[in-house]
Amino acid sequence: METMLIDEKSPLELRFDQGGEVVVFDETITDGLSRKVTISNHTKLRWYWVMSGQNKYDLEFVTESGENIVRFLLLAGADKKLETTIYSRLISSHTVTNIHILSLVSDAGIIELNGTVQIDANIAKVKWHILEENIFLGSKGNIRWIPSLLVHSDDVEAGHAARIERVSDEKLYYLRARGIPKDDATVMMIESSVSGLFEGLEDEYQKKVLSKVMQLF
Repeated sequence: METMLIDEKSPLELRFDQGGEVVVFDETITDGLSRKVTISNHTKLRWYWVMSGQNKYDLEFVTESGENIVRFLLLAGADKKLETTIYSRLISSHTVTNIHILSLVSDAGIIELNGTVQIDANIAKVKWHILEENIFLGSKGNIRWIPSLLVHSDDVEAGHAARIERVSDEKLYYLRARGIPKDDATVMMIESSVSGLFEGLEDEYQKKVLSKVMQLF
């Protein structure tokens, strides 16, 4: 399936109503942008996005019908700060939202993430799930995650999970025991997590993602 490329030159309001499955890779890097994405006509949207450097970007998803699968990678290098707001609104019955966020933070890096899910009244058979993974690559770093759930319906299947990890000698023990240097072992662990997040994305774009990850080391 061909991947659609989105960047700062793309419209700030996008509608996906063609039905079937649509894959998007978001390369937006301009600071201060806000974008609204609407999913309708039973479209299944898979949105991949990597945010790095030092900037602010806000995304709003409105699911009228269909399924919204979002995969975000946030990369905060040393002394860098990222700010983002993710707002997801489900307004019809039988809609699905699945959000997976992976944050990688180097020494003194900062990530501020505001995430809101709103489920409208008088709708049923709605599913949403958010998974947040945070990995600290150094001894310092700060991740501020402010989740908000606004539910106005009783017929909802929902879930939220969060994990916080630090790359430690204990976690690297198995790889180092096989003679792999510490730095190489760290990179292998991180690449494995990132590849899992972007599973299903074309190799061309996966290579772009991994090149951004390597800038943290």
